[in-house]
Amino acid sequence: MQIALCGASDAELLHLSLALQNTLNQSLHGTVSVAVFDPLSKTSVGDSVQPKGGTEAQPSYGLVFLMGLETPCGPAQHIDQHIRLALERDGLGYVVLYGALEQRVIQALALVDKHRLAAHLVAAKTPGEKPKPWTWTCNSCGDAVCEQRLLSRLLASRAEG
Repeated sequence: MQIALCGASDAELLHLSLALQNTLNQSLHGTVSVAVFDPLSKTSVGDSVQPKGGTEAQPSYGLVFLMGLETPCGPAQHIDQHIRLALERDGLGYVVLYGALEQRVIQALALVDKHRLAAHLVAAKTPGEKPKPWTWTCNSCGDAVCEQRLLSRLLASRAEG
């Protein structure tokens, strides 16, 4: 899986990128790579300049993290707004990470775990298997065609009319 980090502060991006990649390498997430991505110029710096499945003009990432601003003012706020607009324009969903470096790493790791679990559950589903539609069952006997259902409808229609 490819992770993109973007935000207004280059220094914070590089620190988070290194911390996140080091933590992922030490854990069971060895197949995850982190790149610093600039959605304004559509360039990335990191393990992969062109992520798998993407193009130079439209990279494809499993997760995109935007560094939230601790104090939204000044030129950083202007850059942040442009980054958000570029991500939305390109149809890239993103999650905003806030807090100190350690808090951001923890948030990112939790989201990586959720993303991997969801991907595993989707992959575990048998191809061509359709979800079974919900079927009503009686609370008393478990029978889907129980007379209590008919009785409940009859009583409800009498109460309305």
